[in-house]
Amino acid sequence: MEEWVITASDTNDVGDCSGGHQQEDEVRPQRRVSIAALIGMTMLTALIPTVAAGQAITLIHDIQGSGLATPVNGQFFTVQAVVVGDFQATGGLGGFYLQEEAVDHDADPATSEGIFVFSSTPVAAGDLVQLTGRAGEFPTVNPQTQLSSVSGLSILASGVSIDPTPISLPVGDANQFERYEGMLVTFEQDLYISEYFNFDRFNEIVLTTARQFQPTEVAEPGTAEWAAVLSSNLLSRITLDDGRNTQNSNPALHPDGDVFDLDNTFRGGDILQDVTGVMGQAFDRYRIQPTQGATHVVENPRPTTPDQIDGALRVVSFNVLNFFTTLDLGPDICGPTGDLECRGADTPEEYERQLAKLLVGIQALDADIIGIQEIENDIRADDGDRAHDPILTLVEELNAAEGDGTWAWIGELDHYNDYPIRNEIIYRTAAVRPVGGPQTIADDAFDMSLPGITEPLGRPPVAQTFRALTDRGSRQPFTVVVNHFKSKSSSCSGVGDPIDPNGQGECNGTRVAQAEVLLGFIDMLEETSSGVLTIGDYNSYMMEDPIDTLVAGGLTNLNARFDDEPYTLVFDGQLGTLDHAFATRSMLNSVKGLTIFHINVDEPDIFDYDMSFKQPAQEALFEELPYRVSDHDPVIVGITFGGPSK
Repeated sequence: MEEWVITASDTNDVGDCSGGHQQEDEVRPQRRVSIAALIGMTMLTALIPTVAAGQAITLIHDIQGSGLATPVNGQFFTVQAVVVGDFQATGGLGGFYLQEEAVDHDADPATSEGIFVFSSTPVAAGDLVQLTGRAGEFPTVNPQTQLSSVSGLSILASGVSIDPTPISLPVGDANQFERYEGMLVTFEQDLYISEYFNFDRFNEIVLTTARQFQPTEVAEPGTAEWAAVLSSNLLSRITLDDGRNTQNSNPALHPDGDVFDLDNTFRGGDILQDVTGVMGQAFDRYRIQPTQGATHVVENPRPTTPDQIDGALRVVSFNVLNFFTTLDLGPDICGPTGDLECRGADTPEEYERQLAKLLVGIQALDADIIGIQEIENDIRADDGDRAHDPILTLVEELNAAEGDGTWAWIGELDHYNDYPIRNEIIYRTAAVRPVGGPQTIADDAFDMSLPGITEPLGRPPVAQTFRALTDRGSRQPFTVVVNHFKSKSSSCSGVGDPIDPNGQGECNGTRVAQAEVLLGFIDMLEETSSGVLTIGDYNSYMMEDPIDTLVAGGLTNLNARFDDEPYTLVFDGQLGTLDHAFATRSMLNSVKGLTIFHINVDEPDIFDYDMSFKQPAQEALFEELPYRVSDHDPVIVGITFGGPSK
C-alpha cells in the first residue's frame, strides 16, 4: 500500500550533520502512517488534502543558485526529486541527498541539481519524494546548502535510477565542485590515496591525481614554480568520507566498502578507481560521501626489507616518535627539570606495544650505527628510575633479542639542555668501535628558550667518532652526527623569527641558525676524523633555506644524490623529506648508497601502538611488525672505506 509521511517540523533548522563529523542534533520523533490509517484518524483527515492535492514545485537548481550560497536563504519550498544518498542510519549524517531527474535539469552548469535534506524520515536511495523545507546553509564555514524544518514528506515512487555525473580532477578553481553539491558523481580516473591522518578518527582519506609533494620539497620557496605546485596540489584533491558522523566508528571502513582489517588494508600511494558518491561540503573542504565501494588497486605494497644498497657499514637515521619509559599519566614530570611534558605511551599496555614495534623496526633495518631522534631526555636519577633509562632500556631489549653485548650506547654527554627529548647513537659492537667519547655543542641556537616557555629551541647535535671493524680496507676514523632541528609546528615570533611567508613554516630562521652552528661543529670534528656523516630530522624540506645553508657550507645532500623522489614524511597529503643525510667532501667517496625504508609514512596510523580513542576492533589491528612504528621513515646510508662491500 502506498504510504505517506506526516511529520512535525524538525526542531533545529540552524544545524545538522550534513557531510562532516559533528554531534547529531536532536529531532522530534516522526510517524510513518498509511492512507488507510489516516482515514481512521479523524483528527488528521484535514491534512490529507494538503499532501494529496500537491503544491507548487520548486526545482532544486533554483534553490541552489549559481553562487556559493543559496540566494533564497530562510524561505520555504516544496521540491520533488530522487534520493541519491541516504545517510540517516545511526551514526550517519542526519539526513539524505535529493537530486532532480535529468529532464528537470537547467542549462546553467554553475547550478547544482542536488541538495541535502536534514531530516530523519525513513527513505531509501531511488525513492522519488516530495517534501517542503526551509532553504539554508550549514555549517557557518564553507557551508552546504540544505533543506531543514521538513514537513509533508511523501514517497511517490521507488526504484528511480539517477546516473552519476562524471567529474574529474584537477578543477579549475577551489569552488568548482560547488556546481555538483548534493549530486551523485563519479570519478572516471585513477585516484591515489595520499592522506589518511584522519582515517582512524573520522574514516576520511584524501585522494589526488598523483602522489603530491610539498611545494618546498620540489621548488625554491617563494618562486613562481613554488606557487604553481601549491596551486596544483590544492586543485587536484578530494576528500573521501564514509557517510558517518561518529568518531572512531566501528568498524573502520576500507574505501572499497568492506571492513578495514588485517586482511583488507591500504597504503599511501595505492589507487582507487570508480570513486562514486554524493558531493558534500563541510570542514573547509568538498567531500564525497560514498554510495558504493571503490575498486582498490595495490600500487604501493609493503616492503619486507630495505632496498639493497652497497656498503660494508649501514648507518641509519631513525626518528622513533617519542620513545619514553616515563608514562604520560597527565602531570608534567618529564625532562631534565622534571616539569616538562611526557610525550610517549599513556599506559603500561601502550608502552609494551610501542617497545615491541620499535624493537622489530630496528631489527628490520640491519643497521650497524643508528642515530636516534625523539627519545626521552631522562638524565635524572631522582625520579624513581635510573638516569638515561630510555636509551639503556632500548639497548638491553635489543641485546635480549639478539645476544648479550650485540648493541651498545655511546655513553653520557657533557651537555644536555632542558628539552624533553634528545638525540642519541647506538651501535653494533661487532661492526664498529668508538674512538674517544661522544661530543656535543652548547649554543643558544639550540639552548635558548622562547619567552615564557621552558623548553629550549632545539635538541643539540650528538657526535661520535668510530673505526670500522668489518671494513678491513681502512682503519681511518669517521664521525657520525645526529641532529633534530626546531620543528615547524610552534611559533618563534618571541625571538624575532615569524612564520615564513614563502611556505617554509614557523621558525625557519631558527633552523637556519642551527644549520650554521652545525657547520661549525662539523669543521671542528673533521680535524680528528677522516670524514663526517651528518644525519637526522632537520624539519626542513629539500629546497628550504636550512638545507641550502648546509649545502652552501660544503655538504652533499645524499638523499638528493641517491634518490630521485625521496620522502620521509607525509603532511596534509603531501610527501616531503625532513630526514636527511649529508656527507663532507672527505666522507663522500666512502658513501656507496642510500635508501629510505618506507615502513611508516605510507601506513595509516590506525596500526600504531597508541590506543587513545580506538575501539577494541581497532586496537586489535596492532601487530608486532615494523609498520607504523613512527611517523617518519628511516634513512639508511651504506659506506665503505675500502675492500669488498657486503
